[in-house]
Amino acid sequence: MAYQQHSSRPGSYAMPVPLHPDAHTPFESSAYLADPRSSFIGGQPVSASHTPTPLLAASIPLPPGSPSNAPYSIRSGTPNMQQQYQYPGSPSNAPYSSRSGTPSMQQYTHPGSPNNGPYPLRAGTPNMQQQYPYPSSPSNGPYPLRASTPSNGPYPLHADTANAHMQQHGSQHAHEMPYMAPAAYTPSTGTPYLRAQKRRRRWCFAFTLLALAIIVVAVVVPIYFLVIKKDNSGSSSSGGGPNTGGGSVDGGDTAQDPTTGSQFIVGRDGDTVTTSAGAKFVYANSFNGYFVVDSKNPYNSGARAQDWSPALNETWDWNVHKIRGVNFGGWLVPEPFIVPGLYQKYMNSSTNTVQISGDEWSLSQAMAQDPQGLAAAMEDHYKTFITEEDVAQLPGAGLNFIRLPIGFWAIETWTDVEEAEPFLAHVSWKYALQAIEWCRKYGIRVNLDLHAVPGAQNPWNHSGKGGNINFLSGAMGYANAQRGLDYMRTIIEFISQPEYSNVVVMFGIVNEPDVDIPTLQNFYRHAHDVLRSVTGFGAGKGPFLSIHDRFQGPAVWFGFMSGADRVALDQHPYFAFGAGNAPEIEPFIARSCEEWGPDFMQSQTAFGVTTAGEWSLGFNDCGLYINGVRDTHVTQGCAAWDTWEEYDDTKKTQLLNFASAQMDTFAHWFFWTWKIGEDWTGHVRCPLWSYKLGLDNGWIPRDPRTAEGACQRAGSERGTAAPHSAWQTGGAGAGTFLAGQPSAVWPPASLPGLEPTSGLWPTYTAARAAVTLPPIANNPKSVTTNDNPYYATAGFGGQALSSSVDGWANNKDTAQMVTRVSGCAYPDTYEGGTTIPAACAGAAKARRTVGAEGVAAKEPIVTPPPVSAGKRTV
Repeated sequence: MAYQQHSSRPGSYAMPVPLHPDAHTPFESSAYLADPRSSFIGGQPVSASHTPTPLLAASIPLPPGSPSNAPYSIRSGTPNMQQQYQYPGSPSNAPYSSRSGTPSMQQYTHPGSPNNGPYPLRAGTPNMQQQYPYPSSPSNGPYPLRASTPSNGPYPLHADTANAHMQQHGSQHAHEMPYMAPAAYTPSTGTPYLRAQKRRRRWCFAFTLLALAIIVVAVVVPIYFLVIKKDNSGSSSSGGGPNTGGGSVDGGDTAQDPTTGSQFIVGRDGDTVTTSAGAKFVYANSFNGYFVVDSKNPYNSGARAQDWSPALNETWDWNVHKIRGVNFGGWLVPEPFIVPGLYQKYMNSSTNTVQISGDEWSLSQAMAQDPQGLAAAMEDHYKTFITEEDVAQLPGAGLNFIRLPIGFWAIETWTDVEEAEPFLAHVSWKYALQAIEWCRKYGIRVNLDLHAVPGAQNPWNHSGKGGNINFLSGAMGYANAQRGLDYMRTIIEFISQPEYSNVVVMFGIVNEPDVDIPTLQNFYRHAHDVLRSVTGFGAGKGPFLSIHDRFQGPAVWFGFMSGADRVALDQHPYFAFGAGNAPEIEPFIARSCEEWGPDFMQSQTAFGVTTAGEWSLGFNDCGLYINGVRDTHVTQGCAAWDTWEEYDDTKKTQLLNFASAQMDTFAHWFFWTWKIGEDWTGHVRCPLWSYKLGLDNGWIPRDPRTAEGACQRAGSERGTAAPHSAWQTGGAGAGTFLAGQPSAVWPPASLPGLEPTSGLWPTYTAARAAVTLPPIANNPKSVTTNDNPYYATAGFGGQALSSSVDGWANNKDTAQMVTRVSGCAYPDTYEGGTTIPAACAGAAKARRTVGAEGVAAKEPIVTPPPVSAGKRTV
């Protein structure tokens, strides 16, 4: 979300206490990285009321499916964390075994076409074909012949599929039996007429076989090259299925994977979807997109949002394709103006003793006092605010991306600190993963955004705890940055796995950091080095890294990190927070074109891929809680804009023109936000920030492509963008900084808010197993014992869907994660202040220079070793 100033929250200010004099710096103890593991999500097998019929054409790429709801386990080769971090969904409560090397592309033999239920059956579950017969499809359907048809391609049929199918359906599908070889004719010495007739028969038969062969080649070859060969990242697992993509479809085409013979469903405009929760909705997409339900291959990524957007298993060309997306704001990182009712429940409660400041810190504390409890109250919000139907509506709205904000507490929280972090730990990851699976199902790409980091990177409510900045700032600024880098590494290890890399294609490493530019640029260089040492360099090796511009505009960043590998600049252009008293919209319609357009277009080449990661129709500061829960506004007469039910056609047309102008201004964009929840009276009172509300009521374009040329129509020019250089999109030169780039050092030489002290500040040490995010488990209720009380009672768990999907893409990355030095007291994580505790200060660690000398392209490597011998105490 945009920047919102809030008053500081309640919280104890701990007095600085001495740190242990023998603590090591990160480099001396491999400090800045690490990993554990377990599991937590689950679901039901995909069902479909379809009867299989042969399909004689294939025109759509076969997709890959969905992930897993399991939480956290301990990586092999690191200290055992199972007693500390037993998470739901870990197979038999044991950590996942490490893969040998990066997952092989050969493991995934299910690259099928789109299908609505991307999840395989649970182990021991009857064959899906027995339970859920597939509907017949027109003979011109997009998929290959059924398993019983003789194979003409390089892939064998699934060993049991054809026989099991025939046993189940018997004569019901007798008409679907494969062609049989014609019986041989008995030689004879008939008359010349008969011999000529036989010759004609033989020629007819030969021509028939030739025609059949041509048809088979026409079907199999395109499928092989466009689907199977292109997408070998699907899983070969034939086991059970979680409910993440889930559900069933009334209608849709049946398709068959020529690799295994298994069938899946391709859903299109007008098909009815039944979710795993039993809800029904009609999939509406007039743009020729399709979704995929593949119960045999949950990692099928062949779905396509629209015909102008590439399927997930096709290449995204940054010089051709345009991001048109929305944020799922307020969901996994709640904000009061997005979900006002969630906050008002506690603001209006006579029994709540927590002062609600608008951040998730105080909300979590209030929920903990609720008789319902924090876990149940927060999960009610997670379950209901964003659902599968929300994701399914995106393709039909012409959208092809989401930006998905999460807080660091999706990974873990620390309780052994001065004030325990009150956030609900781990659970939001389950829902983030659920969203990723829904996006896989419907062909939507994901920009996963780390919206809140330890210590808070800005003073606004969406940083977790509003008030002070303690990330890269103040006495705890460096220690919090160490911890934040660990979490960034955990996330990128997960999303760089081949099962997820087609879906999560961008990673926003930290949202709206509010520290000075030199400090931030130094951190960005170091983060690039750390994260690319995990993924390797070049297209296809991990996601784009998205960095925020600190509200400076693109021009400040032209030329920054030239030569870096796939770094995108994230701009959040808003009028709302600096417009003053602005009751009329008309003057703003062309301003985005004039004020933002030229720099935005130039940035595509002067920096690289540049996105408007957040923007809205808020041309003024109207809207319930837009300025925080105290709800004061500069603009007069906000009721005219807050009461959307009274908008006349003139207002709607003005808003439509304003939306179109901004869409035309930005080469790539994500509207903030997809939806605004109702307040306690049952009304949406921040309508200028809801894409869905505008879409449903006529002030957001039904087809965002119609916005092209809006600036010119408004009498303004926004310039044009030249093609990207190869290195900017992962081509030649990616990962080698160009000459003249300023150097960066880590640890930094100084931090904001501190006197120059040669880097003497509290530091964590790398001495614990790395936390690994869990994939989906195939049986969410299989866990009967668990060392972690939360997961033992939450019902999460189950076996991993594939042994290769363990949450860790690079098994060569064995560095540990940071932790507090035993026996050393630290300043408060969120209220660290600016005073360095004397007893915990010591000689500065020798720094590793990154930048001018270049970072050469290389294979994934283990975190670099220490650079010098001297010890540094905290």
